[in-house]
Amino acid sequence: MVSEAMSFSARFMRAIEAGLLLGAKWLIVIVLVGLGVGYVLQDYAIVRQRAYNGQLAYEALTRQAQARQPVQAPPAEAEEPPAEDKR
Repeated sequence: MVSEAMSFSARFMRAIEAGLLLGAKWLIVIVLVGLGVGYVLQDYAIVRQRAYNGQLAYEALTRQAQARQPVQAPPAEAEEPPAEDKR
């Protein structure tokens, strides 16, 4: 009877160790996947912010360039020669 108890306890301890090892492996996998997703999302946010800042800079430079251009008068309308009355 004692040998069966030892056998059970040894199997139980091996099962506990295997379960803990499997749990640790899955924890590592989940943490790495979470870090990878976080990195991708952060990188995407940084790229998006840079693009937004670039758009703002482009719009500011466009406004600045338009402000520097001299205002041109509208083209003068061509005057028609007076129509002669032929009576």
